[in-house]
Amino acid sequence: MVLEIDGRVWRCVLATGMIGVLANDVAAVRGQEVAVEAKVETEESPVAVAEVVSGAVAADPYVPRDEVQGALRIAGSQTMQQMVSLWADRFQELHPGVKFELDCRGSEGALPSLARGEASLVALSRLLSNEEKAGIERELGSTVTQVTVAWDALGVIVHPDNPIEGLSVSGGRLVLGGSERADEISAWSGLGLSGEWAEVPLEIVGPGAVHGTRTWIDQILQGSGVGGRPLREAETRDEVIRRVASERGALGFVSLSHGGLEPVRVLPIAGEDLRLRRPVDAEIVDRSYPLLRPLTLVTVKSPGDAEGGVTEEFLSYVLSRSGQEDVVKDGFYPLNRSEWRVQREQPGATQER
Repeated sequence: MVLEIDGRVWRCVLATGMIGVLANDVAAVRGQEVAVEAKVETEESPVAVAEVVSGAVAADPYVPRDEVQGALRIAGSQTMQQMVSLWADRFQELHPGVKFELDCRGSEGALPSLARGEASLVALSRLLSNEEKAGIERELGSTVTQVTVAWDALGVIVHPDNPIEGLSVSGGRLVLGGSERADEISAWSGLGLSGEWAEVPLEIVGPGAVHGTRTWIDQILQGSGVGGRPLREAETRDEVIRRVASERGALGFVSLSHGGLEPVRVLPIAGEDLRLRRPVDAEIVDRSYPLLRPLTLVTVKSPGDAEGGVTEEFLSYVLSRSGQEDVVKDGFYPLNRSEWRVQREQPGATQER
């Protein structure tokens, strides 16, 4: 669908939610002694919203150079759609001569537009691979810059009646039930459940192939499904949640940043320290929750491009205090001070002011 609102062109998939995916491989917590920290044994233990917002204050204020003008086409992630719109709204207030065209149909479909030089920026809900970066640079003869602009907390969701205790992150591939291959597990007994749950079929639910989050899943599951079994595709985050809520044996991967999770159960996750951690603000802000993924903006710069153009100015806004507060408004997590220092040094991401 194509819309034009307040002079801004939108190409979008209409949905009330975004799609997310597990950032690392997972293994069922079975036959392991997994410690649960006392601070996460309560139902909820989030830090105050003000403490989360303080992460945004770590960035310096936005100090615009002379007003910039021009067109800025941003293509990419549905997950980042609302956040990009917040940035565009505020930036356009400060630079009314800039016209935005936003294409929010998915990360994977947007990458070719970057390679063809048709997009100024691509919002990507995952990291570019080295091969992708090198391919775009060969195609365009340009330098690719990827700037991390926010963090998303990812989660594994199950039916509310499912008794599984949690999952653990384990080095580079999906290991379900110890050393068994993922495609050999067809029921929840393979994840250590017994009794009435032992023979309940296990079904993995996730996003379609146009989404960057699906690429993460394919990497985790080493193919287009769990081993040899196909992943059941859903078009939106809300659809993943609905399917998991209605099907006892389903397991889904979603972004946790936009709520709406009451119908399902979000599993605690154990990292390398084997401590189950719930995705509450305290665990996310200190980066101890294992399933965090960077949200990024990708751009290219050709030899001879002038400094200080509209793309560079927009990235400066995104990495400023105002831009990072927009991140929080949309339910994501801002860069901390050390992360911010690294990202602002990316070529084209900032200017001396």
